[in-house]
Amino acid sequence: MNKNQIIILTVIGLIVIGLIFAFLFGRKDSGVPDVQGDVLIWGVFDDSDVMRGFISQFQASYPKVKITYQKKTIDTYEKDLVNALATGSGPDIFYIHNTWLPKHIDKLTPTYQDYMTVNDFKDVFVDVAYEDFVADGEIYAVPLYVDTLALFYNKDIFNGVGIANPPATWEGLLSMVPSLTQKDELGNIIKSAISIGTAKNVNRATDILSLLMLQSGAKLFDKDNMQATFNRGATIGGVSYPSGEKALEFYTNFANPRKTVYTWNGLVSYSIDAFLEGKVAMMLNYYYQIENLRQKSPHLKFGVSLMPQFKTSTQTVNYANYWGATVSKTSKNPEISWLFVHFLTDKDQAQEYLKKTNKPTARRDLVDAQRQESKELGVFAQQSLSAYSWYQPDSDKIEKIFERMIESTVDGASVSNTLDSAAQATNSLIEK
Repeated sequence: MNKNQIIILTVIGLIVIGLIFAFLFGRKDSGVPDVQGDVLIWGVFDDSDVMRGFISQFQASYPKVKITYQKKTIDTYEKDLVNALATGSGPDIFYIHNTWLPKHIDKLTPTYQDYMTVNDFKDVFVDVAYEDFVADGEIYAVPLYVDTLALFYNKDIFNGVGIANPPATWEGLLSMVPSLTQKDELGNIIKSAISIGTAKNVNRATDILSLLMLQSGAKLFDKDNMQATFNRGATIGGVSYPSGEKALEFYTNFANPRKTVYTWNGLVSYSIDAFLEGKVAMMLNYYYQIENLRQKSPHLKFGVSLMPQFKTSTQTVNYANYWGATVSKTSKNPEISWLFVHFLTDKDQAQEYLKKTNKPTARRDLVDAQRQESKELGVFAQQSLSAYSWYQPDSDKIEKIFERMIESTVDGASVSNTLDSAAQATNSLIEK
């Protein structure tokens, strides 16, 4: 090999090494002050003053990046978002509900592996976030917090009938129903034990029924997410068990006058209003309702406890409801956008965000801190570790399907027939 060949090979080698280095570290190197571009964020619940500090911190490190945050109205948010993305005028970063990925995955760009790997995601965030926001080995959204259903109870009503503590199990709750339910001489309900059994006047009825199905061992969708299976039985300990039917029956029994646990019907006030008015001893709801209850009724004495589980359960199951940040497929600055999302959800910023918004954590490493910080907040932080959700091709339509299923059962239709009809309606939402 002559001298010229050696020089040529050396140059080629240096070029190859440079390309490899750029490939491996190029995106990480995008996090330098020279990064520039405009990023528009759409949010739904966070006010601008919540985000202002985080944006300022980020822009102090990346002065050539301009970030604009806009809070949108929740009632029209999804429709407005879809329309804006379709016309190319949508945001770079936006929030999605934990049930939205199946419906909107075609509008999203996943994060970069050198920003966060799937294994890192599993280590940092609670399990339900992986199930909801990771698909085909790609991370499509990052959770800002995780809320869960819990048991709210009226302390004065409990004290009045001599019950010291809220129930830890469903069996314990059932035993309390007769003591907490008041009826007049005609059998009309004056005061209810718990707001559960119907759909139209129970806040988050679909979520509560979904929780009961999951707690009963039902698989709501098959492993390939191609068919609803909540109408099928589950095999528990080698024995077939009609888990979906039992869950629906359990739920609607509270609104069945022929059952000993009858305590609710369609004539009672809306569940949240009834709780505020002291007309129901217990309700099942999310952490964000605590502030709403205290604002509307400052003198209401209520507590929050862990969601009841079935005595025979070998696994604790709770139900999640939360939002995450994602990046649009049409974004002109996806790398900068994802850089900000990961900045926002890093431990220090996440801790600050949770304090500002008073929400339960999605990060594993902040669960213990929240449990020590507040008994109420600790309930929800603890439950996030055992939270589940399920694949929903269209969450809005699923909610209506489940509401019809509940109301039909309350009206006397066969439990198995209504389950089968609901499963068929759900399957019709899946794109074949």
